[in-house]
Amino acid sequence: MQEIVIHLETRFKQKGYQKAFALGAQPCKLCDPCTISTFCQYPEKARPTLQACGIDVKATVNNNGWTDLIQHKPCSDSHPIGMILLS
Repeated sequence: MQEIVIHLETRFKQKGYQKAFALGAQPCKLCDPCTISTFCQYPEKARPTLQACGIDVKATVNNNGWTDLIQHKPCSDSHPIGMILLS
C-alpha cells in the first residue's frame, strides 16, 4: 500500500497539487528491519500513518459507505487503506 499511495502522491504533484500528502493505515514496511533508530533509508517515501495523524480509520471507512470493510480488518494486508490529502 505504501508504494501505491506514494505513487499517487507523486502523480497529484505532477498535476499541480504541490501539497499532496500520502498516508497509509499500516506502519511503514519499506525496510525489514526498520532502520529509523539510526537513519531512515527512504525519507522521501516514509509517511506517518492515518492513526498517527489523529484520523479514526474505522469511522472514516464507515462515513464513506465502506461498511463491508469494517466487518473485516480495514488495516490488514487483505484490506489496505490509504489516503491522499490534497489542497
